[in-house]
Amino acid sequence: MVETQLPIDFDLLTKTIEQRIAAGSQFDGAIPSLSTEPAGERDFVSFYDPVDGVFRMKNPGPTATPGSISQGDHGGLFTFTHKKAIWLSQFFADLGTSIAWTLALVTSTGDEIQITGTTSRYIALHFFQHATLINPGEKLKLVTSGASGAMVARAYLSLEVPGLP
Repeated sequence: MVETQLPIDFDLLTKTIEQRIAAGSQFDGAIPSLSTEPAGERDFVSFYDPVDGVFRMKNPGPTATPGSISQGDHGGLFTFTHKKAIWLSQFFADLGTSIAWTLALVTSTGDEIQITGTTSRYIALHFFQHATLINPGEKLKLVTSGASGAMVARAYLSLEVPGLP
């Protein structure tokens, strides 16, 4: 499997973006990173996996082999480089155990608008009938509290309105 390091731009119709958090850490709504990496190498970048078409956030290197670390101790902020509005069609996560979480839209002016939140282990959100529009400059923010196990979250985004032909 050969992964390539690419920015997440919406030139294709659908993108899947994955973030992972190490056991004992939280999705804290920050840029995916690992604080034990040297300065300048802490913030993760996207690596495209051609096998399943997923953009996975990993370490940029070069101290550690680029793309060799996928679990950070910070994360939950999903950022994009889109120039047109995109649509959030699905959002899934396994939080390891049942914990409190929120998913919010961060506007280009920094306001946070909660999309949803509850206490559960799994997040399975389908936005097919009520798609969430994400304008240029906006971000998604996942925040958890009380997690002790490793976690994974995926956002599925598209240029097309979900559920419409």
